[in-house]
Amino acid sequence: FCTESSFEYYSLPESDDMTESQESLESSSVSETSEDFSDTVTEQSSEISEEPEISEVSYDESSTDESSTEEIEKPEITSIVLKKKNNPYLKEDIVFEVNTQNKTISSSFEFTYAQNTDLYFTITHNGERVENGKEPIDEKNSFLLWRSNKITVVGKNNLQTVYTVSLREKNYGLPVVYINTDSGKSVGKYDDYVNGSVSVFSKKGANLYGKPMKIRVRGNSTRTHPKLSYRIKLDEKSGVLGMGSAKNWVLLANHSDKSLMRNLCAFYLAEQFSGITYTPSMQFAEVYLNNEYIGVYTIGDHLQVQENRVDIEEGSSKTDTGYFLECDVRAAEEDRRYFEVSGMLFSV
Repeated sequence: FCTESSFEYYSLPESDDMTESQESLESSSVSETSEDFSDTVTEQSSEISEEPEISEVSYDESSTDESSTEEIEKPEITSIVLKKKNNPYLKEDIVFEVNTQNKTISSSFEFTYAQNTDLYFTITHNGERVENGKEPIDEKNSFLLWRSNKITVVGKNNLQTVYTVSLREKNYGLPVVYINTDSGKSVGKYDDYVNGSVSVFSKKGANLYGKPMKIRVRGNSTRTHPKLSYRIKLDEKSGVLGMGSAKNWVLLANHSDKSLMRNLCAFYLAEQFSGITYTPSMQFAEVYLNNEYIGVYTIGDHLQVQENRVDIEEGSSKTDTGYFLECDVRAAEEDRRYFEVSGMLFSV
């Protein structure tokens, strides 16, 4: 009971019944715990005394790793072809001979400037890759003889087989021009442009390779000659054999000049005069049209107003400016502006 300033405690007297009940409860609890502990020890003892069962282990000899004894297949080339579709200057596919015993690759085909010709091979092999001088080669990556005359097939675990490539070469010292029209279409004397591609090779390598272009016959009276001159228009500006970059080029047949030298000699002499600011660039070349040899030509500038050619101001209204003149005997017959000097007609 509690008053405002003090606490007083009162305890209830213990009864005999409560004491006996408590003692009985404690005794019962201890007895049960002893019995439980005894049972647990007995169970664990019996488990320990039991001997563990040992199962038999069988060894299967067939389970050994066969890959450790398996022989790795030697990488080899089974076929190698130059396909026309990947090498536009070819007339047909060229199948090379593969000698598996001597490890050589050869063909009877004669290449122009073989040392510098890009060859896009189609190769059948059982390796992982094919290399030429550590460079990969396939239908999009070319083989180059100057890089190496070896083709290496690389297989598993870097196992390699090396082949030596032998190419026959024809080289007359002149650049070579290969022109192929689409589907081998002929270039008629009075036809419009015919689509195709052009490749130019020299001792310095491929100057143009499979470049898209258009070609037509050029000239007036020369159209009656058996050896025709041509004009080529590339899809994009390109330099040819060191001559200035442009789209338009000419192939002059020089049919009336049996020496084939008069034009080049005239241009060479003109270059020696310091007062002449421009002289057409020309070079000799052998020309193949749709894989048919058509002779020695001079390839060079198509005369036009352009940088690297006749570099004058075009369409100027000034009188004191540059002029592009052509000596044209037909100027009077055609609707052109022209003037005459000593019986010679010059169109402007």
